[in-house]
Amino acid sequence: MDPIHFFSSFIRGHLQEICFGITAVTLMLSGRPVNSVVKKFTHNLNWFLRYCVYIVLCTVGYGFLSKVLYKGLWHWFANLNNTSLVLWVTSIYLVLAYLAKAQKEI
Repeated sequence: MDPIHFFSSFIRGHLQEICFGITAVTLMLSGRPVNSVVKKFTHNLNWFLRYCVYIVLCTVGYGFLSKVLYKGLWHWFANLNNTSLVLWVTSIYLVLAYLAKAQKEI
């Protein structure tokens, strides 16, 4: 069995976990910039309204984004051929690792 077929079979067998991992890391890395933008726009509000905006952002915003990103990745990866699947998953994880390193998360 060639390596591309072996790795693509492994990825397809764990597609849910891979999509979940990519979604979680993406939201973790984008959380700080998104929160700082929201903080900038709400700095004139009183503290209670700021907390309410933050709660809505976390429950509705991040919840919606996680669902959309997960479903989108899953459908996209499921329709890729073996070579493309291995290359895209590897590339996405490498980019996320680079971004985490650049943000000093790792």
